[in-house]
Amino acid sequence: MLIDISVDVNSNTPVYPGDPPFESECLASFEAGSHHCLNQLRMMVHTGTHLDAPAHYVAGGKTIDQMGLDRFYGECLVINAVKFHQINESIIDEFVLPGTKRILFKTVDPQKPSRAFGDMTPGAARRLVEIGTTLVGIDRLSVEMGEDMACHTILLGAEVALLECLNLSRVTEGRYRLWCLPLKLTGLEGAPCRAVLEQCD
Repeated sequence: MLIDISVDVNSNTPVYPGDPPFESECLASFEAGSHHCLNQLRMMVHTGTHLDAPAHYVAGGKTIDQMGLDRFYGECLVINAVKFHQINESIIDEFVLPGTKRILFKTVDPQKPSRAFGDMTPGAARRLVEIGTTLVGIDRLSVEMGEDMACHTILLGAEVALLECLNLSRVTEGRYRLWCLPLKLTGLEGAPCRAVLEQCD
């Protein structure tokens, strides 16, 4: 069974502070007498469930179309980090085996008001790079918020893709197969994707 872990994209989808909201404009409709339906979208590439490529924070870094697709499909570890105040090195050391390629952090507690941003420490980001992780995901708008965005710089500088704004409400801790193929947007620093998990046997 596939579990859709993408968020809905519409005018109510939360966006990073200062980013314009999602908009759609109907250019043709059956109701208006057309023989087809046609809509135009306006949105940031970081709206909804999306992937960050190195070019987002690394000058000269790879753009989303330059990243190998193998990192966006395969075995994935979901860690339930709801009870932790932040994602730090000790969490990585306790729950993640070296060589784990794809890791998703479940941090939103459905019983409590949720912050928009994660709280990953730079030490955790460095440890993820050290153990060979190639993709890190989180169920918030971003893994962090701050002036320097140190975790983004560390992870993207090591070509670790960031998968942000997930919906992990129906997912328990454990191992899965992940699919999160990005749109092939030439020369851009990120792209929306449809992310799904499949329970491993």
